[in-house]
Amino acid sequence: MCFRFNQCYAALTCDKIFEIAAHFSKMKHLWSDLKLFIIVARTKSLSEASRQCGQSPATLGRRMLALEKATNHQLFHRHARGYELTRDGTELLEMAERAEAEMSEIEKWRSKDHSKPTIRLTAGSWTTLFLTQNINLIWQVKDPFLLSFIQADHKLDLGRREAEIGIRNAPPSSTSMAGQKLGPVAFASYASPQLVERYGVDALPWIAPANPTTPSARWLEQTAKQPIVMTASSIRNLLDLANVGIGQVVLPCFIGDQRSGLLRVSKPIEELAHHQWLVMHHEDRFEKQQRELLSRLRKLLNKNRRLIAGELST
Repeated sequence: MCFRFNQCYAALTCDKIFEIAAHFSKMKHLWSDLKLFIIVARTKSLSEASRQCGQSPATLGRRMLALEKATNHQLFHRHARGYELTRDGTELLEMAERAEAEMSEIEKWRSKDHSKPTIRLTAGSWTTLFLTQNINLIWQVKDPFLLSFIQADHKLDLGRREAEIGIRNAPPSSTSMAGQKLGPVAFASYASPQLVERYGVDALPWIAPANPTTPSARWLEQTAKQPIVMTASSIRNLLDLANVGIGQVVLPCFIGDQRSGLLRVSKPIEELAHHQWLVMHHEDRFEKQQRELLSRLRKLLNKNRRLIAGELST
């Protein structure tokens, strides 16, 4: 039995309603595949795309094949070295990126109905941990905006509004972005006193990130003289394993020097030294809520400038 939802829908049969619902369901599924297509097209690699979106390479491969079937076009040349776009794939990427930008604007428009806007703040794993440990200095419940942390060791595209503010290890490379240089960041090796007593400083085994995607993880993979005895995909696991004496670990000094139960066992690692940058879209610098958050972030990071630069270890 068909119910009359209201006068506007009185002329619709049940079959027509189901047809419309099925259409929108298909469109939603297509857009889901297009978002994955954009990532694969940009990275040209299923493995790198997998790290960015959380889908397995096998799943991404199936989704790309399904998208080619749905569009009736070959979108990629598949090689051992990666995925290269065909001419049709390049055309679809251009259209998908325009749709992505429009969807981002629609999402921003939709969120205006909420009582408070949300500012998305992206940073690497260790910086995000530091910020959350000092959350009361950058955000309060009474603030006229909400704060969303996006932990990402790869760079989100702020130009395409994947986030509003980023804390980066390099200046912005696009003219559409604005950046402010902050203080230097130092990294060093840390271990528990028990491990140092057992092996001595020069023979400490290592704990390493499971996925060497960050500069510190790649440095360790390339230069470690002592064996890597364990890996972990979570920064919390790395810290806990170091604390119980499994091995030494590379940490930014603003984490390691404040971690109870860990000793700095190396000089600052010169190859990993860099400056922090606050980065945002050029147009967003004049948004009141973002200016307030930027001011608080600068104050927090400047207050801890010596700690971040690795100058406070005794």
